Amino acid sequence: MYAKLVNRYLWLINTLKDNRLTFREISDKWEKSIINDKKERLPERTFRRHREAISTDWKLDIDFHKTDNTYGIANIETLHSNEQLEWMLSSFSVMNTLKEGSDMEDWILFERIPKGADYLVKIVDAIKTKQEISFVYNKFGSESGKSVVGAPYCLKINKQRWYVLLRNKENQFRTYALDRISDISISDVAFSIPEDFSAKEYFKHSVGIYVYEDKPVETVRIEVSGIWVNLLRTLPLHHSQQETVLNNDTSVFEYRIRTDVEFISELLKMGESVKVLEPHTLVEDMKEKMRKMMKFLFFH
Repeated sequence: MYAKLVNRYLWLINTLKDNRLTFREISDKWEKSIINDKKERLPERTFRRHREAISTDWKLDIDFHKTDNTYGIANIETLHSNEQLEWMLSSFSVMNTLKEGSDMEDWILFERIPKGADYLVKIVDAIKTKQEISFVYNKFGSESGKSVVGAPYCLKINKQRWYVLLRNKENQFRTYALDRISDISISDVAFSIPEDFSAKEYFKHSVGIYVYEDKPVETVRIEVSGIWVNLLRTLPLHHSQQETVLNNDTSVFEYRIRTDVEFISELLKMGESVKVLEPHTLVEDMKEKMRKMMKFLFFH
């Protein structure tokens, strides 16, 4: 039942995020909506309840203008700053598009998503109830699985893979990919998350999924040319990305991050289109990585 309500809320947000509409126009759209199985009109009382729920759950205010009798989202910036809600809206739009046509298989091509999403509900339940979980982790390159027990602090998605951040018995944070997990169960052992802990803050200076706490947070500047300039503008490597345009073809991008192997891998993808300006340690790390790559290419 709640899932249906969430879909209704997402539909209403999606309907009003780019337009101001009268209640009659909203009801007309709802009558034709793919998620409205009975094709009924939208009752005003139901609309008011949806507005209240959206305001309470997602802090989005649907206001009313008396001048033209229209409704719209008053604080659209709140929507754009809520990554979780934007992701839900995007998924909602795609699912509804697929429902509207039976022959979409030839038009929309998806990448295969690694297994592991089946465990999402169980891990979410454990996070909500503050109960530890246990599972077998099948690490790449290992012939046998390893038993893992700990407190799940958050879930994170990265490059189509789901990960869980776990605090183990040694009070250390470890990140595990859900597609390499098996035999998961929720234990009776309770845990508490410190009030000052923030998952966003924990991953704040990481490019990918792992946090290398032994590495300092540094200012990184890279000079990028060609098509990679536009690619970075539309899909930044990190949320701290700042751009200084040098000319029509070249820009300098600046970050506040930990320069780990994941960031280096992203830079290597750009080939000759990128030049590291600072820090010098990153330049040396890049050189060492390329030396190892050249050795592998010529000796294998």
